[in-house]
Amino acid sequence: LDPTVEALSDGQILRVADTLLAGSIEQASAALPRLTAVDSIGFAERVLYEDSAAQSTFVALASVIGASPTDSTVADVVRGANDIILAELVEPDAGAIDGIYISSQVDAQTRALALLEQLAAVADAPVLQSQLEVTVAVEQAQLERARQIAETL
Repeated sequence: LDPTVEALSDGQILRVADTLLAGSIEQASAALPRLTAVDSIGFAERVLYEDSAAQSTFVALASVIGASPTDSTVADVVRGANDIILAELVEPDAGAIDGIYISSQVDAQTRALALLEQLAAVADAPVLQSQLEVTVAVEQAQLERARQIAETL
């Protein structure tokens, strides 16, 4: 495990999870109006639905476990990576957006999965650990779908 992740409190883990999901939602929202391929549109809509639901669950968990979401360097790194992807999504012309969005999601989901697995391993509250594991499964399914779509673009 990354020592920086290992040292996170449950409040910091909540913020990292929220930041990951918010970034995914922002990216889908930025790309969706310009996507042209049916599979890409469906993927972005799925991400918006699933990650918004997961984000709401993490917000509710904060009060259940009595932890306030707290910033950390890990959340800052996640936020910075999101900003880079958002900048890439704003630049391309309409014809290139599907490929850029899907390929960015393959990369982002791969990194997010690794981080979420580490967060689940270090979370103290069992309910937080459980929700992180559920989120890993959802993100894994999204990654597999993004990879399938990438093969067709």
